[in-house]
Amino acid sequence: MRAHLGTLLCLLTIACFAQGQAKMFKADFDGHTLNIVVFFDAPAPADARLKNSWQVYLVGTPVQVMVSDVVANDPSSVQLVFDDTDKAWVAKTDNIIVVYKSKQTYAIDKKQDSAAKPLFSAAKDKKTAEVYMNLGYSPAIGSPQQYSIDAAVALLLPVSSKSNIGHIGGLATVNTDKRKVVDPDSFRVFLAYQRALAAPSETQIQGILLTWLASGAEFDHKANNLNYISSPILEFPTRLFPKSYGDSKQPIAILVPVVGAEIGDNVTNAVTNNGLGALFRGLAGADFSFHFNPKLPGFQGIQLSSTYRVRIPSTAEVFTNTTTNSKGQTVDVPFLSTKARNYVKSELDFVLVKSVSFSITHEHGELPPAFRVIGNKVTIGLTYSLAVNRGVSDSLRNK
Repeated sequence: MRAHLGTLLCLLTIACFAQGQAKMFKADFDGHTLNIVVFFDAPAPADARLKNSWQVYLVGTPVQVMVSDVVANDPSSVQLVFDDTDKAWVAKTDNIIVVYKSKQTYAIDKKQDSAAKPLFSAAKDKKTAEVYMNLGYSPAIGSPQQYSIDAAVALLLPVSSKSNIGHIGGLATVNTDKRKVVDPDSFRVFLAYQRALAAPSETQIQGILLTWLASGAEFDHKANNLNYISSPILEFPTRLFPKSYGDSKQPIAILVPVVGAEIGDNVTNAVTNNGLGALFRGLAGADFSFHFNPKLPGFQGIQLSSTYRVRIPSTAEVFTNTTTNSKGQTVDVPFLSTKARNYVKSELDFVLVKSVSFSITHEHGELPPAFRVIGNKVTIGLTYSLAVNRGVSDSLRNK
């Protein structure tokens, strides 16, 4: 069907959006799946999953392709799926116009995008940061001063070019636990799989997300503690307010309850000569985020986030208390215990420029593999975060 030039010009000039409706702020051609991925500035509306909500026009061709299916990549993005014939047309067309409900439009220019768009771009917030680094300083409050690094990379790509059956990739994190001298101490590396099991509904519940850290290891070289772990996790993102969200500058709060498990094997540890063998931990918790822009001079926005996790081991695992000796050195006191491991981290970020924030962080609790006690640690520093221009938008780093 030949696209009418007048219709295209009319669609391109549309600039008003329905009150309270999430806005489509970006659309990308996915060269791997040959489909189009559409991103919203808030959780995608329920009708964004209806194929009759979308029209796609190929500029300079006699073809208007049809959307054969719409699948949710994550709560704030959907993938427009085409049949094989239409995929061929989409793949060889440089200029594409995407229309949502005849009200919102986005023009894709493949040549300009490929020339101008780098592999990484500034993340909208911590939640969408696949590359994250925090350089921090903890003042001497009841313990020696500490310089620290908290870094993570989580990169995923589509499993299939034919259908949306999830994304696969890797997660790697590095943390320090040294006083006065920065020395990477704790490492986690995993093969990861992620898939949206349920799309956003018309309510404030924003779907269900499965993350499976399929196979990997957690290692603490100071405590000589090595675990092999596999961890399935379910997340249930829920928008607390506002009830409807139509402005990217509008304050928004999201709560994400989390349940899962960690199954694996302890190879070495600081207490016994040999490893402890099989291990199982129940996992539960929640993530909270609040984004707003009070228009303070020098800042582009403020982000408040908080993470809580509790791990409940079925058998005794290493638990590490710390103490300060007469020389001012921090000394580990490891022992075996089945006690629950609680961890809470809250971070207040003042966005200075894209990708860079001034951060104030509070931590308390224990993290695997050594479960070394972190006692009300306050850190100030700079956070640098990037999003990958291909792949999924939710970070795995808090898993």
